[in-house]
Amino acid sequence: MNIAEVIAKELSIQPWQVEAVIALMDEGATVPFIARYRKEQHGELDDTKLRTLEERLQQLRNLEQRRNEISESLKKLDKWTEELQAELDNALTLARLEDIYRPYRPKRRTRAMIAKEKGLEPLADAMLLQLPTKKTPEEMAAEYVDAEKGVESVEDALQGAMDIIAERVSDDAAVRDRLKRLYARECQVKTVAAKEEDSVYRMYYDYAEPMRTMPSHRVLAMDRGEKEGWLKVSLQVDGDHAHTGTRQGWVIQTGSPCTDYVQRACDDEGIGIRFYPGNELLFDSTLPEKLSNGEVLTLADSSYCLVEFHPMDDYHYIYDGLRALLYNGFHPILAHCERYACLSKDKKRVDDIVSQDVLLQCNAASVEQKLFQSIPKFVNGLLKRELVSFIATDAHRPEGDRAPNMLQAAKWLQKKYDGRYVRRLLTENARHLIG
Repeated sequence: MNIAEVIAKELSIQPWQVEAVIALMDEGATVPFIARYRKEQHGELDDTKLRTLEERLQQLRNLEQRRNEISESLKKLDKWTEELQAELDNALTLARLEDIYRPYRPKRRTRAMIAKEKGLEPLADAMLLQLPTKKTPEEMAAEYVDAEKGVESVEDALQGAMDIIAERVSDDAAVRDRLKRLYARECQVKTVAAKEEDSVYRMYYDYAEPMRTMPSHRVLAMDRGEKEGWLKVSLQVDGDHAHTGTRQGWVIQTGSPCTDYVQRACDDEGIGIRFYPGNELLFDSTLPEKLSNGEVLTLADSSYCLVEFHPMDDYHYIYDGLRALLYNGFHPILAHCERYACLSKDKKRVDDIVSQDVLLQCNAASVEQKLFQSIPKFVNGLLKRELVSFIATDAHRPEGDRAPNMLQAAKWLQKKYDGRYVRRLLTENARHLIG
């Protein structure tokens, strides 16, 4: 991957401009220095383009480093192929790279590994074909019974083959993606008491709530209760929906007697899903310390934090608060920046905040421009200059006027703005944030 060409295409500038800026940054030059004193070297790119370039450069270098690490690991494991390398080369996020690598990553000793050592992988391969043959799975498995290898019976052989199938399903990136989306839509967080004694967590001794509506303070309380040994926390979804997600692409209805075993392997395997918690934080003077101590959450355990202020707060209070977060090593994202009167009345103040490497988030409901409405006009002014990094719902409930509905805003953005910028607003920037 040619990083300069990728960034040049995304930012609609020339590769030589990107290369010049990269060279200056590698020499230690900062964005303000490059913008003010090296204009002739990069073709007078503005601060916004330079900040975006710097951020994207770091992301792509991290991505490229991990891509190379995975490629080298695959070669050492003798698993590297041109097809796998092509998949790695096409991966645009660290998460996608890890999903591709997952089936080949060295693991602790699993039941599937033990079954392979016993010579049962050919049986698993044959069962996965699910051919409509007259031979039953039991008859197929009988050929692999070998006491010296630890396969004492037909049942042992079938269980080993199912363990191999289950691990393959678990490692399938498409299956994992379907389950992630299912959990985001339907997951219920369930807590029960781990001890009989009374405690400050008593309200969670028998409690359940949809994950998508759960406020951040409740997540923190449950997390503390589990760490202190008072609560047991589980995530629950409809089993039939989850089985549909795991079976797709693996269970083939051919009338084969092997299909039932493949389906059971798909249904039995517990597939780990990763969630990325985070808080929307109302700023006060104690916030940097709370973030440093882990009392409140950054986004996806990164250095980025979503922070809001009161709409009528003074500009200098907002500016100094954001600077305090930066000074303490955090990267603030200013939530629904269109709400602050001190910014909407003076666009230079927005430029000053963005120049400090603060990212801006606007609400989906504020995007669509209508006559005589000042907020959409202000937001679209920011969008035209590509100053906004995230569009989000500001959802507070699953239904009504604060529901997590992005469709209308997405259609408006796609109609009005460059496709590359819209993809960054709606998906790519969020993916880069969680790595």
